[in-house]
Amino acid sequence: MDEKLIAALIAFVAAVIATSTGLYWNFRNAKAARKLPFLTKQLEYCFEACELAARLAVCEVEAEWKVAKSRFFELFFGPLAIVEDDDVARAMMRFGLALGANEGAFPPNAKLNGPALDLSAQIRKLLLRSWEIRDLDKVLSPED
Repeated sequence: MDEKLIAALIAFVAAVIATSTGLYWNFRNAKAARKLPFLTKQLEYCFEACELAARLAVCEVEAEWKVAKSRFFELFFGPLAIVEDDDVARAMMRFGLALGANEGAFPPNAKLNGPALDLSAQIRKLLLRSWEIRDLDKVLSPED
C-alpha cells in the first residue's frame, strides 16, 4: 500500500475516534447537567427534613417547635414527596405517626428520637445512591 494512503487512513481513524470520544463525553455531561437541578433540590429538601425531625425531637422552645412542625408537614405533603424514594417516604411516615402519637403536643419526648435517627439514615442512603457516592470515607477524608 502507498504510504500516503496509509497515513490518510490512520488520520481518518484517529479523527473518527477523537470525534466519537468528544461526542460521548458531551452527551454524558449533558445528561449529568439535566439531573443536577433535581439532585440539588433532593439534597436541599432531605437535609431540611433531617434538621426539622431533629428539632422536633429535642427543641425546648415551643414557638420554634411549632414552626418546625408546620414546615415538616409542608415537606411531608409537598416538595419532599417529589424527590424521595420509598424508604425515605416510609421513614417520614413513621416520624409523622410518632409525632401524631404524641398528639403533636409540646414538649417533645424521647419517642421521636428513634424515628428521627431512622429518617436520617434513610436519607443518607438515598443521597449516597443518588449522588453515586460509593465510598463515603474517601469523600469525608481530607486530601493529602
